[in-house]
Amino acid sequence: MKKYFYCESYQALLYALSLHHKNDQIIIISPSNDIIEASNAFSIPAIQNRKFSSLQYISERKTVRTELNRIEELINKDSFCFTHTQHSVFLFLLIEKLVKKNEIIFFDFEYEYNRVKKITLTKKYLKKFVIKTLLNRIYSAEIILKEHSNNYILSIDKNIFEKRGIVTRKIGESYFNDISELANAKNINIEKRCDYLYIEQIFKDNKQIIDRLAEIESFLVKKNFCIKLHPNHGKNESKFSECYKYPTYLPVEFILGSVNKCVVSVGSSSLILASKYPNIKAISLLDIVKDPENMMFEQVKNDLQIKSDNRIYFPKSIKEFINMIDNVKI
Repeated sequence: MKKYFYCESYQALLYALSLHHKNDQIIIISPSNDIIEASNAFSIPAIQNRKFSSLQYISERKTVRTELNRIEELINKDSFCFTHTQHSVFLFLLIEKLVKKNEIIFFDFEYEYNRVKKITLTKKYLKKFVIKTLLNRIYSAEIILKEHSNNYILSIDKNIFEKRGIVTRKIGESYFNDISELANAKNINIEKRCDYLYIEQIFKDNKQIIDRLAEIESFLVKKNFCIKLHPNHGKNESKFSECYKYPTYLPVEFILGSVNKCVVSVGSSSLILASKYPNIKAISLLDIVKDPENMMFEQVKNDLQIKSDNRIYFPKSIKEFINMIDNVKI
């Protein structure tokens, strides 16, 4: 039986690729141009669904339903897989259409935000609350709100999966073993080796983090870091105009074998795999940029430490980070 795998993140794509490597018959579904391009590069069939904004789900409901019906017909009676319960409204609505007739499998390895516990009369909250309420009414969905860094995230509650017949498969350390095996098996031709690699992450609504990263990133440019731009949040070419940039569609896990010395990111899970290479020093910037009021940073750090067997470095200041880079040896 075919498995249609919904991917809006590269974590999801990599796991789908690992299943394909194990001879599962995988077909990717994604709204992301980069993920579709990556699927084509790995010779995996892929279907691109249309992307809608939160408001378009309300104002263009006829078009949304047409697109949902198109994808549902393509899936037919085959299995449907997904990995995330946050952010993706199209996924949530598609699950509602498939749940009564298809096998649905949830591969669970995401960072999960907390469900909103207190109603606040802020503009941000009220906007998302209204959108959530309208979506549930229009599409007979069960969307909830979670909160993260003063933002409110449209989500679904995985606690209801069992009663709705959705199979949950918890993915732990095996995820990184599978991805490591996949990266070693795929002979990807990387045209440039580099000493230092920076894996970009995006923090749109936190000025404190953005300002701290700006200072660090100016140092990275001077140090001639190669850059892996974040694939889902636009192409921030200008601030790294002097640096070599790897293709955005290429998963960073397939670049690590071409790095000589060091990989840096804020809290990318790719640091875990990077730390397993004996020649690479993996450095997280979490302790430099973290928001003390946001417990998610501590959760991410703890996860990185456990899954890397404490092989990831966490400098406490920009000065310590610069000294760490200057003293990296092959």
